[in-house]
Amino acid sequence: MSYKLAIEPIFEADFDDDSFGFRPKRSAKDAVGRIKENLKAGRHEVYDADLSKYFDSIPHTKLLKTVGQRISDQKVLHLLKMWLKAPIEEGGRMSGGKKNKRGTPWRCDLPLLANIYLNLMDRMIRKRPEFRDLKMVRYADDFVLMGRKISAEALDRLTWLFKKMELSINESKTHLVDSRRSGFEFLSFTFQCHCSRLKDREGHYWNIAPSAKAQKRLRGEIKARLIKCRQRNVKIGIDQLNPLLRGWLNYFTIPGVSHTNARVVK
Repeated sequence: MSYKLAIEPIFEADFDDDSFGFRPKRSAKDAVGRIKENLKAGRHEVYDADLSKYFDSIPHTKLLKTVGQRISDQKVLHLLKMWLKAPIEEGGRMSGGKKNKRGTPWRCDLPLLANIYLNLMDRMIRKRPEFRDLKMVRYADDFVLMGRKISAEALDRLTWLFKKMELSINESKTHLVDSRRSGFEFLSFTFQCHCSRLKDREGHYWNIAPSAKAQKRLRGEIKARLIKCRQRNVKIGIDQLNPLLRGWLNYFTIPGVSHTNARVVK
């Protein structure tokens, strides 16, 4: 944590305004709100991308070089290198070690490193002519590219960059969609364009709600907790369910942005 507190302000000055994951005073709610702003501005074409095992794929050499562009203290860089090479024990099995050349120490509370590396992508999108009039909203390794029209040249340039960064796109989970015709999911939210049902309001509106997967997962957790407390005191069951429901509603309810379907908690 001391390491993070020391280097985070340096990189925060460089990070893009459309990057929201694991940053101070930013959250998934802010990312969802920014997506809605882009949709209302007419950026209906969405490139919904998924990076394959991003946190396990970051090349150490290129990450250290990227950090070294802003941090000159060799002791700090050496400490980071030691973290990246530290062995990790999980379930009695060892991973990592001196021979390991990829991956960031997620359990060392340094997702900041993942943001630093993907900031290379953010910078390119700000500067390259292929991405003019396009907007990217990113939450850690999850991101969507949005625009009125996303050209093949922009997608080719993005593929080229990922290859250079030694990262790969999960093709089966990556889609280019017209969000007015086909909704998309991001951060467990579903974004869909609906016709207005109000007599005094014509046209369309953007419906942002918990995804079907998120609702199914909540029902499963409720069911599992109810089964466990059948033979216990009712108050114990209530005490276990209330934090779950409060947390779920707090995440998915964004005033003026999202709609939480209360039926999922019945």
